[in-house]
Amino acid sequence: MLKRNTSGLEAHAQQKRESALERVGEAITKLIQENKPVNFKTVSEESGVSRTWLYKELEIKEKINQIKTQQISKERRQKNDENTLNNKRIDSEQINELKTQIKKLETENYALRNHLEVVYGMAAPQLAEKVKILQQENEVLKERIKGNDNKVEQELSERIQSLESENQKLKQANQQIEQLQIDLNLARAKLDEYQQSKDSSKPNLIVLEHKKEELISSDSMLDTIKPRIKALGVRLNKKINELIESLQKEQVQNAVSAVEEYLATGKKITSKAGLLRKALEEAWTPNLTDSERVISQTKDTFSEWYKLAKEEGIVQASQGTKKGIIVLEPTGEWTPFEAMLEKGWTLEYLLESTRR
Repeated sequence: MLKRNTSGLEAHAQQKRESALERVGEAITKLIQENKPVNFKTVSEESGVSRTWLYKELEIKEKINQIKTQQISKERRQKNDENTLNNKRIDSEQINELKTQIKKLETENYALRNHLEVVYGMAAPQLAEKVKILQQENEVLKERIKGNDNKVEQELSERIQSLESENQKLKQANQQIEQLQIDLNLARAKLDEYQQSKDSSKPNLIVLEHKKEELISSDSMLDTIKPRIKALGVRLNKKINELIESLQKEQVQNAVSAVEEYLATGKKITSKAGLLRKALEEAWTPNLTDSERVISQTKDTFSEWYKLAKEEGIVQASQGTKKGIIVLEPTGEWTPFEAMLEKGWTLEYLLESTRR
């Protein structure tokens, strides 16, 4: 059996990764300089790197989320500052207008007092009444100015309370995300523990399984693996069929899983059939088990799905449980992620809705 020489592939993969990291860094810098939003979609389009790869690179993922959060906070601050300035301008105009009216009335009052001194004795009662009315109007205007000051103070207090409430909601959402990550790590640890206990407690079963594999016919092997190979877009030929017939089932499954992982990276290849043939000949093995791959794919899919669903107002929050991920609908009901997909809220539907 041929052994796989991974040194060349690892060097090539490392070179590809470094190139991708460099392009991603340049893309983020350009988006920031052009004052454009930084998210997984814009970074992917600008750098030419797939979203899946961005999600898998934890350092890049955290950096994008951090910049995105900073941009959102900056936009909110700018909007709040703009609203505050507009309100201050309006309040200032109203106060200036009231002050002008007061000054005008005080001038009229002063003139009337002088006039009263001149004509005192001829129309004193009427003039005195006029002065009294003007004084009352003056007091009313002063109260209005005082009321406007109280109103401005009340509005500022309400805005502060609103911002504090929003900050509390963001903290709760962050706690839910952290709890979800903890639940995922626990689930992965339990899965690893189960796999180890299963392997260590049944050594004789492994031997029997190998013997059983040797008895499986070539037709049965092909029937079992054909759907997965077809899903990869690989057309079976005589050489691949002969290789499958000559290998044990576990070796074939490992090779197919390794090809699935390679294609998931988005790297361009000349021939999928040639890639599968090489994996069979060199006895490739996957980096993840089937169970770990399912968990990883579910996590990546949910992250992208949750972002779009929240933007559309379909969900408000998420939480990890022992039975899986659940999301909070606008109705206040917690619904399993799988149930949301069954309702028709699939990732494909949300992506299509976003394009519209």
